[in-house]
Amino acid sequence: MNAEPFLLELEVRGYLPWDGAERLGPHVSSAFFRRGSLDTVHDLVLVVDRTNPEGLPADTSAPHRTNRRPGPFAMPMSEVLLRALDIPTSLFAPLRRVTIIELADTPPTADDVARIDTYASPKSGTTLVGAAYVDTSAKTVHANDGASPLVTGLLHAEDPCDWARKAYGAPSGAPLKEGVALFGARAVGAISFFLSPVAGAALLAWNLHRTRRNALGALLFAATAVAVLVIMFGAGDGKAGQALALPLNLGGLFFCVKATRGLFGEPIRKASLVLALLLGFGSVTLVVGGGVGTAMIWEVSGEHELSTSNGSKVIHDRATNPTDAARAGEILVEHGVLSGPQSGVYLRKDGNEHSLHLVFDDKNAHEEPGVKDLYRKTARDLSANVFAGQRVSFVFESSTGRELGRVSSGDSSGALEWK
Repeated sequence: MNAEPFLLELEVRGYLPWDGAERLGPHVSSAFFRRGSLDTVHDLVLVVDRTNPEGLPADTSAPHRTNRRPGPFAMPMSEVLLRALDIPTSLFAPLRRVTIIELADTPPTADDVARIDTYASPKSGTTLVGAAYVDTSAKTVHANDGASPLVTGLLHAEDPCDWARKAYGAPSGAPLKEGVALFGARAVGAISFFLSPVAGAALLAWNLHRTRRNALGALLFAATAVAVLVIMFGAGDGKAGQALALPLNLGGLFFCVKATRGLFGEPIRKASLVLALLLGFGSVTLVVGGGVGTAMIWEVSGEHELSTSNGSKVIHDRATNPTDAARAGEILVEHGVLSGPQSGVYLRKDGNEHSLHLVFDDKNAHEEPGVKDLYRKTARDLSANVFAGQRVSFVFESSTGRELGRVSSGDSSGALEWK
């Protein structure tokens, strides 16, 4: 017997001769490649046909045949990993797998078993390596399972060792007890529904991390976190914001479940509920807490304080020119709006309008005679002499921050707008 049954199995499954086989030198009889995708691996299968009788001439219909019997596969592991770098990858298809299938017509020796077992996947990285010794006479397959889908969690990456068993009528291998524990679609859906799509994305990213696709997992989680933060801080608190947030959250839930089912199927081993809760709550705390904290830091860092000639305080936002804020403070002093160290004003710019926020302990203080004229005239003075004719408004607030009324430089009568 020779390699033809196995080569036929590869052909049926869409493998093509690999153009990098020559760089493998005398170590292999032939090499075959199948391009992977987001949910599987780029597969390189190296066939070492030691069943070929000595001196059998080469045959174009059987490219694995050589005029000699190849020796046992002995390429150093470092060289195997180096040759694996010839396999093209991308962000959305980052995994490569090299499977060595050694065909012989004698049982494996202890040295053969030890040698095959050395070709196993490195503990990290995006390259998986596995090897098998096939005794075509006894119809047995010894596989080290280093790249088995049951071990790696890549259930969509079909196992070439199983194809070797099928090609030669060998019995199936014993079920593996160990493997990568992953979250299934139901766990991801539940955590997304009860916590947030961010939590679901964290579980999905964990699955990608455990199956060696760290960059893809990080990108997925970051994109989900940004989307949630945009919803939180961009949609607003009104009805329009709530109407937008609901479908986006449901869409995130649907995406996480769909992606988990598509990438991982139904995992053989399930990750624990405790880990799901830790990842879920941790991710929500990180994203929401970090977003709120960043927003607060941004808000605080955008406020600047300066003192007027009489010791009053003018606090202004980052959009207001500090020179303009200082000039506005002195005009407020001249008009008697700022009377000393115990008084202050908050100045902010919104487009082409400048608003000055004043706090009154007595909610009726601004109703005294002459107050409306004072603030109307001051607003017009600020508009003309500081802010180049742009609209200026005084906003009167209570000690709790509730707006009581406002008056602007553009008011014809100076009447307050009551709240």
